[in-house]
Parts: sequence; structure tokens; C-alpha cells
Amino acid sequence: MREKADAKKRARFMRKEGYSYTEISQKLHIAKSSVSLWCRDVVISQEAKERLFQLSLAGRKKGRETWADMRRAQKKEFLDLLAIETKRDIGKLTKRDRFIAGLMLYSGEGDKTQERIGMSNTNPKILEFMMNWWEEFLGLDRTRFYAHLYLHVGLSEPRAKEFWAKALRIKK
Repeated sequence: MREKADAKKRARFMRKEGYSYTEISQKLHIAKSSVSLWCRDVVISQEAKERLFQLSLAGRKKGRETWADMRRAQKKEFLDLLAIETKRDIGKLTKRDRFIAGLMLYSGEGDKTQERIGMSNTNPKILEFMMNWWEEFLGLDRTRFYAHLYLHVGLSEPRAKEFWAKALRIKK
């Protein structure tokens, strides 16, 4: 019984110091409901209230980040599964399939205002497909392909050039 009285006394002291119910419960190894019962009438300072408010904000931020990480993982898992199922359902593309796909991609993403062949896209797989398409159907030489980069402020141009040169197998 003496231990319970000591725990109650320590809990009330910690609460006055600005500890949250959760912190008190964890440090003293007692149920949060007991902490709540023992400390409900404890008046805490404005400074302690501010500390608790900041803890609350940090906890909410951590919760949002955890939720976002979980959703990202679920989305990745879904998209990976979708890609596997799609590849299985579609199978290998015929030459005719590739030709039609290239025409559709170019009609949507291709450069139609200049007297050159070009495409704007941020997906390396799409650009790789089109480069292969230009080689296969138009007989163009990949060694003559080049890229223009339009980067947002703060992005590293050398790193971007390295990435795209490697992804598309072209010179920097």
C-alpha cells in the first residue's frame, strides 16, 4: 500500500513539472488511468502547458509521418503487384503492338512544333521505350540522341545529367 501512495505522490509531482500522463505512466510503470485519476486536480504552470502542447504537436507530426510511410508502402506494394499482373496479362508485345504504342506515345508526348523528333517526359522507361522505337522503326542512331534538362531550383545539374545519361544510355 505504501508503494501505491509513493507512486501517487511521485505522479502528482511529475504532473506539476509538466510531464504528460503517458510519460508518467511509462516512467512509474503504472496504468495511465491511475495517473489520470491521481492527477486530474493538479494545476500545471503555463510553461508546463506549453511543453505538453509541443509534445502533442510532435506526436501528431510523428503520427502523420508514420501514416504517410505506411500509405507509401501500401501503394508501392499495390503498384508492384499491378505491374506483375499486367505483364502476365499482356505478355510479350508484338512488333505491331510496339509500333502502335510508339505512335500513341508520340502523339501525346512528342514534339510536334519543331522540325525534329523529340519527347518530353520524366519517366525513364517511357523515354527508353521511345528511343528503342525510334531506332527500330525509324532507323535512327542512338549515338546521335541528346537530352535537354529542365530542372527545378535546388536540383543538382551534374547528378541529373549522370542519372539521365545512365538511364537512357546516352552521352552526358
